[in-house]
Amino acid sequence: MVNISLNGQKPIGSVGIEYILRLVNVYSDSTTGYLGLNQGAGSYIVLALNAKDLSDVYVWPNPFKYQSREAIVFANLPRNAQITIWSIDGTKIGEIEGIGIPSGGIEFYPKDLNGNSLPTGIYIYRVVMLDDSKNEQEEKLGKFAVIK
Repeated sequence: MVNISLNGQKPIGSVGIEYILRLVNVYSDSTTGYLGLNQGAGSYIVLALNAKDLSDVYVWPNPFKYQSREAIVFANLPRNAQITIWSIDGTKIGEIEGIGIPSGGIEFYPKDLNGNSLPTGIYIYRVVMLDDSKNEQEEKLGKFAVIK
């Protein structure tokens, strides 16, 4: 049995990151002769989660600064989601569809539909939870900022 304690550490959740734990020096109990865990594919545990609804969706980093990261992450997403992004004046900036999202998050590279970097400003997003037939089930609106 392996126990993992995350007390005092950052939370593991549906934040768009797959946490990979590599197990080394793990052996079975004495009744089986202390057999070692095989190295390679069988020695990794991947923790990836999805949200059940849109109640805790958020964007990070917010505000987004170009020098700090390449992408904005929409986090705490369900397995199937669609995101639409607009400028504050109502111009559609982009749309992302995530079907079968493995880690509860989708990256958005802050560019408009023409591939131009987004200018400093406030942007509005709409996240929709989709069922397996891509029907809208729930929506959430929010905003994020881009600074230079």
